[in-house]
Amino acid sequence: MMRTVCVTGAARGLGLALTAQMLKRGYLVYAAGLDVEDSEGIRMLAEGYPDHLRAIELDIADDLSVLCSRRR
Repeated sequence: MMRTVCVTGAARGLGLALTAQMLKRGYLVYAAGLDVEDSEGIRMLAEGYPDHLRAIELDIADDLSVLCSRRR
């Protein structure tokens, strides 16, 4: 079974760096954030790890956003 993590704030900065490190270590990564689907960094990582990266638009301060992300 593949190890799985969810990284919030994954579109840039420390979140993006953590996402890259977890992918390199073989994790399935749910990359969550406000604009991950528009992130060039996430797009580049997805090209290199297409079976290990899932991008999720998520605002952790918004309950509806969190509920919707669970259904993806």
